[in-house]
Amino acid sequence: MKNSNSWLRMVLALVAVLVVAGPGLVLAAGPGTTYPKIRSSVILGPDKVTSGQTNTFTLRVNYVGGTFADNPSGTTFSAINGVVGSTNGMFTADSGVSKAKVTATYTQDGITTTASKILIVTGPV
Repeated sequence: MKNSNSWLRMVLALVAVLVVAGPGLVLAAGPGTTYPKIRSSVILGPDKVTSGQTNTFTLRVNYVGGTFADNPSGTTFSAINGVVGSTNGMFTADSGVSKAKVTATYTQDGITTTASKILIVTGPV
């Protein structure tokens, strides 16, 4: 009878963990795990920026099935006519320019998605 009580306790403990933490705790990133396939991406943020001021841009990765992720781990940013944090999307436009460009790239399971946004830059601060 002692063995059946131990077995029952183990099963109840597993059920409690699944209820509290969710099945993702047990199933996350195991062998053979598949993730949603990338459908598209877009950069979110303002269309107009002021030179010298910092603005935040976000890469939204859209997946088949309708889910999305904002700035998933591994996203990299680059910029023309400004400076952008390579991983955080914090952008500051150069002074004396009328346009700038922010680009973000993300790769998952060998599939790369890239999005760019052309920005109108207004006068100096």
